[in-house]
Amino acid sequence: EAVADDFASLVESVGDAVDGATEGPIVLVGHSFRAAVAAHLVDRPCLPVQALVLLAPLGLGTEIEQRFLDGGLNGHTAEALGRELSKLSASGAVPSDAYLEDLRARIAARRAALVAVCNGVAVRGVQQVAIRARLDAAPCPVAIVHGRADEIIPWQHALNAPPRAALHLAPHVGHMPQWDATALTTEVIARAAAIS
Repeated sequence: EAVADDFASLVESVGDAVDGATEGPIVLVGHSFRAAVAAHLVDRPCLPVQALVLLAPLGLGTEIEQRFLDGGLNGHTAEALGRELSKLSASGAVPSDAYLEDLRARIAARRAALVAVCNGVAVRGVQQVAIRARLDAAPCPVAIVHGRADEIIPWQHALNAPPRAALHLAPHVGHMPQWDATALTTEVIARAAAIS
């Protein structure tokens, strides 16, 4: 099992995994940090990407909520971790205690690698990864879904996407449009999959 400790190696690891698991055209979907990874994979040789769908993507602006990142990495109790995760949804919903305890244990087991990756993408609330040029050069259609109640990455960053990107800026939706706007997110992905 590979453990990436920086953004570039994570992109490489994910790219290798996707290469090995796909044969035909795919819709590449990524959320937040994973959206930046997906944007870096869209032009990977031999990866048949027919469309790219980014949910609340990192990499289109400067600011990021550093307290959320730090709180997630340093939440040593389920309650502390739950407080941070409540920022993800406009509803403030928190997963079960059992889920939080499991997540806390998984974070603790990989803390050093997670800290290294987080430090590579955000320093003192400033994003260190940019994806605009990747989206400009993307060889496929690009769609972005961003919630206008996002507390982690400002929704206005989506306005920095290339003009050809399809923007879906949903009101009353937080950093997890797949939770807060499930129908919209599913529709956007389905439309991307229907592209021939």
